[in-house]
Amino acid sequence: ITNRDAQYEITLVANSSTGNTYDGTEKSVSGVVTDRFTVNGVEYTVSGYTTEDPSEINAGTYTNNITGTYRVSDPSGNDVTSQFKVGTTDGTLEIAKREITVTATGGEKEYDGKALTAEEKGYEITAGSLAANQEEAVVLSGSRTLVGSADAVVESVVITDAAGNDVSANYEITKQKGTLTITNRDAQYEITLVANSST
Repeated sequence: ITNRDAQYEITLVANSSTGNTYDGTEKSVSGVVTDRFTVNGVEYTVSGYTTEDPSEINAGTYTNNITGTYRVSDPSGNDVTSQFKVGTTDGTLEIAKREITVTATGGEKEYDGKALTAEEKGYEITAGSLAANQEEAVVLSGSRTLVGSADAVVESVVITDAAGNDVSANYEITKQKGTLTITNRDAQYEITLVANSST
């Protein structure tokens, strides 16, 4: 038996975990798809490798890479590494940002000489949702006193977890404006100017 002129080529592929969305819990991936390869009807086993096995909570893309000094064994346990060229393909752990839309509610009222404010009317989460045990702090701006309209604007959104940590970076936040509208009164105010008298 002589060495092969062209080594057999096999590829270790690390496991991946994709399609995850941030929910405040840990996601992980480990190991390889398989370390057993059948070549010409003979099953060989690869050993001597390690994978990074990422385990993460925050949104992002993490590599499950493969390293090591590879050993290829035949069914009898013989070391036949010299007959093989071992390649590797790293895996991926993906955690996508959680998507939410925060919309300033806006509102309408008749003119009464007092400002209608975005803060007074508040906001809603109109698409998506927060992860469990998390809460948002929203800053709104905009007001209108005279007849007409103005924007109610979502200036900022900060999301915190149960421990009070800022986890906003794990969210894809869309901010939607509302409208503040002051209309003419159905019944006008009635005032009477009374001239001074001297009697």
